[in-house]
Amino acid sequence: VVSTQSTGYGKRVEKHLLFFSIMLTKSCYLLFSVILFWLTERMFHIGSFFSYGIDWAAEESEPSEDYKTLIQDKLFPKMASCEIKRWGATGIEEEQGMCVLAANVINQYLFLIYWGGMVVTVIVNVLSVLIALSNLCFIQGAYKNLLATAFLRDEPAYSEIWRKSGTSGRVILQLIAKNVNPKIFEHVLNELVNLLRLSERAGYDSRAEEDDEFVHPDNEMEFEDTL
Repeated sequence: VVSTQSTGYGKRVEKHLLFFSIMLTKSCYLLFSVILFWLTERMFHIGSFFSYGIDWAAEESEPSEDYKTLIQDKLFPKMASCEIKRWGATGIEEEQGMCVLAANVINQYLFLIYWGGMVVTVIVNVLSVLIALSNLCFIQGAYKNLLATAFLRDEPAYSEIWRKSGTSGRVILQLIAKNVNPKIFEHVLNELVNLLRLSERAGYDSRAEEDDEFVHPDNEMEFEDTL
């Protein structure tokens, strides 16, 4: 009995292992992109990198003001006060001056492209996790989407295959439907239906054989009495 229970538990785990492995991978991608975005934000002490692209677009749409500090100049100033050391009459002399940071002119645009890439990455990862969760929660909707992808009619046998495949099996079926010819996928489904029927017939035959071999103790005692 224990062996049978452990075997059944192992089969249930296998039916869902692939799906949850994919979910874990997608969640790790999302977590990594969010952490990377947050670490970039921590680099700047003036201004916010989270809203860098939005603030830039808002400033471009508004009329320019002569004395307004732009968001790109807050994160990447083009000029900064600096100390200049030089050799003078009394030795090394220090002077306060203004330095031009030419590299920040390029950095403003590079980090704008980087911000856009990070936003797209986070959005795509969020959508990927939500779609995977929707396939888990809305099984019938995912089944209709599978039929639409492969241009198939709803058949009871196909629905049975979909329900009995488990979450991992449904992930594999969706991948096959999206990447092979619809005729080939239909042939795959028909083969799975045939295999399901054969396994059910084999299971029924094995149970019937076990019932035939089993002798109830009362029947065995009656048989001994007649002898």
